[in-house]
Amino acid sequence: MDLVFINLSGQATPFCDYIAPLVERWSVFTGVDGLSALRPAATDGRMRLEFNCNWKLAVENYCESYHLPWVDPGLNSYSRIEDHYNIVARNRGAGQGTELFEFTERAGLILPRFPLWPAAQLKTAEYIALFPNLLLGLQNDHMFAMVLLPRGATSTQESVQIYYLGDAPDSCEFSHARQIMLAGWREVFREDISVVEGMQRGRASPSFDGGTFSPVLDTATHRFHRWVATRLAAPTSG
Repeated sequence: MDLVFINLSGQATPFCDYIAPLVERWSVFTGVDGLSALRPAATDGRMRLEFNCNWKLAVENYCESYHLPWVDPGLNSYSRIEDHYNIVARNRGAGQGTELFEFTERAGLILPRFPLWPAAQLKTAEYIALFPNLLLGLQNDHMFAMVLLPRGATSTQESVQIYYLGDAPDSCEFSHARQIMLAGWREVFREDISVVEGMQRGRASPSFDGGTFSPVLDTATHRFHRWVATRLAAPTSG
C-alpha cells in the first residue's frame, strides 16, 4: 500500500510477523487478502497537516475516543462516543473502534465496499495506531493511512492517504464522493490540531504531574505509553 517500514536496529522480526496481529484482526472484515485490493486515490485522496506538538501526543489523541463530543462534534454526530470500544493489538498497536460509523450514509455517498464485510457489521469502523508512527483507519468502503513525521521535539508533520476499492480511486464517476470524503476527514483531523498543541503546552507547565489514566477509556493510550516507556528504558549500544 505504498508504505515502507524500516527498522534500524538490525534485529527486526520478519515484517509478516510484525503485521500479523493487524492482518488477522481485519481479515474478519476484508477477507484474508482484502487489503491488497485497496488502491490510493491520486486525486482528492491526500492531505498534509502540520502541528506544533511531539508526535507521541498525536498518537495519544488517536488512541482514545472520549474527546469526540467536545473536540470533534461533527464526527461524534455520526460516530458517537457511546458506540466506541478499545482495541489492543498485542504489542504492535492500539486504538479504538466504533459500532456505528454513518458518514457515508449521511453524506449520500455510494462507493464500492469490501465484498466479504459482514452484513451485520457494515457500520463498524476501526482506528488503530500501528506503533510507532502509523495511524490506520478502516471502514467498509475506504481506508486511510496517516504517517507522523517528527520535525523536532515539538513539531510534527502528518501525511494522509485515502484508499478505495474498484474504480473509486481514479474514476470520474466517484470524483464527487472522493471530494466529500476528503473534506470530511480534513475537518476531523484539523479539529484535533488545537487539542494536541494544547497538550504540548500543558506538558511544558511545571504544574503538570503526568495525569491519570481512565481504566475504562484509556486502555489503548496506556498500552502506547507502556510501549514507549519500554523502549526508552531499554539499554542502547554505541
